[in-house]
Amino acid sequence: MWLEALKDKWIAFINRMNRLGIPVPTVRDPKTGKGSITAALVVFSAGLFGICILFMLASAIAKWAGLFVLTDASIVQVKTAADYSFQFLLAALGGYLGRYMQKGDSSLSSEESPTQSKNQAAQKADDPDQQ
Repeated sequence: MWLEALKDKWIAFINRMNRLGIPVPTVRDPKTGKGSITAALVVFSAGLFGICILFMLASAIAKWAGLFVLTDASIVQVKTAADYSFQFLLAALGGYLGRYMQKGDSSLSSEESPTQSKNQAAQKADDPDQQ
């Protein structure tokens, strides 16, 4: 009996999430003024890359000052983490710039159907008086 109640609660939860969406913290895009996942990925990946660079700088200063020395294995792991975070930053920048450089509205809805615009273009091409 309680499985039916659990099932009903689960279906109500899923319906509410489908209707309202799942709240995700995002960064406000300067072009649209709305929250943008691609802009949030750029900020997150830049922060991650910055942390890796700061850690590498701090370990170099600590080695120079004689406070502690990282082993060869840990240096390789830090360099690998910086490489991967830089690749993530490049991928996020590519996604953001690809969306940012789109011309016009990115929505798929339009006022006229594509077949109407094709017909109008064909009529303009067939009429030699219109140019």
